Amino acid sequence: MSDGPSMVREASGSRPCVVLRPFGGVSVRVDDGPALSLPGKQQALIAALALAPGMARSRSWLRSALWSDATPERAQSSLSTALAELRRALGEAADALQADRTQVRLHEPRVRILGDAADGPLLDGLDLRNADGFE
Repeated sequence: MSDGPSMVREASGSRPCVVLRPFGGVSVRVDDGPALSLPGKQQALIAALALAPGMARSRSWLRSALWSDATPERAQSSLSTALAELRRALGEAADALQADRTQVRLHEPRVRILGDAADGPLLDGLDLRNADGFE
């Protein structure tokens, strides 16, 4: 099956899609645009959401998985900053990333996960310091 722009856009109607390739190195793009240059924590954040049941995780799970060495206040601040920066990077697809006081989620119809284990290990090359949930 092709993963070109028409297939990606058809999945969500006329709204832009977030396209994630989590195998053999993490790659995130919007529709058929270039791969986004995202720091490791933002790559891990979007992968954790996309690969979770219902494409959602609690804020507490994300804080403990990605900022396990930080104080609760620092972890909350870091998560808020990462979400804001990720939304900016997603541009016209930013509204596919949704959050409330307790949960962060991706809007499933606006997300495409491409590739499989034949492309390489899951989250290959993702090096996150102080993120116990991703070791």
